Amino acid sequence: MVIHGCEARDLGFGGGIRRHQPEQVFDSRTPTAPRRCRHAGIGCRITLHFEIYIALCAQGKLPVDLKSAEQLHQTLSSLVDYPLYSDTPRVTLSATLAVSALQFAAAVRILCGEGLVLGASASLRSQFEAVVRSVWALHAATDSQVEKLSARLSQESQSNSKSMPMVSEMLGKLEEVPQLKNLLVSLHEFKVSSWAPLNSFVHSGIHTVHWTNNAPPPQLMDIVFRSSNGLSVIAFQGLGILTGHPELQSQIISSASAFTSVLPARRVST
Repeated sequence: MVIHGCEARDLGFGGGIRRHQPEQVFDSRTPTAPRRCRHAGIGCRITLHFEIYIALCAQGKLPVDLKSAEQLHQTLSSLVDYPLYSDTPRVTLSATLAVSALQFAAAVRILCGEGLVLGASASLRSQFEAVVRSVWALHAATDSQVEKLSARLSQESQSNSKSMPMVSEMLGKLEEVPQLKNLLVSLHEFKVSSWAPLNSFVHSGIHTVHWTNNAPPPQLMDIVFRSSNGLSVIAFQGLGILTGHPELQSQIISSASAFTSVLPARRVST
């Protein structure tokens, strides 16, 4: 599929976290942005981009389904509404980071709803890191690392926490946990397909420059939106585990299956 003269993968995202079903094909009839005038001023460019977004809203063609995404989060939130099975620092930290991921997810939804792909993409990166760190805190962090991240915020604790591992190192540690094999397939897939462009958004690199100068196509917003919702499902699964109710995992998966319109497409089984 070609979008604005480039292949879909050239948008910079490989599709985020995919689920096991044939990938959905974007509707080629979706309106695309007109080319901007070479000499258009910055104010003109910004106005043009938002006029395109407003026109899509007026036509009922907003590329994200905010109502269904909110229903997904409310449904899963009600399922995991139990106390944690333990009040140990490790369990508490893992739960806190899962909730942090859901807060970043809320930011992604708000920003997608406003047509702000730069902010949504930067928040998506933070959401992914919060999900990974939540799993790492439960399964791989040392007691010292848990203590440093759980400390009351101060200049000293901020300095002490600077040595926390980054995403690649945390994923490497999680590779040593056999029961996380299936989860790691999704986490690695997301990192391989999306990490470079998301870092570009966070650090104001070429993706930031390009999508500031050019109106993002609806397909890009849809990828960011669906990827975020997929990460939220993982965060809710983590919270379900931390309640000590094993039956919640199947309930979360079953409930999420009713919201395929806002989740990444499933991976084709081989």
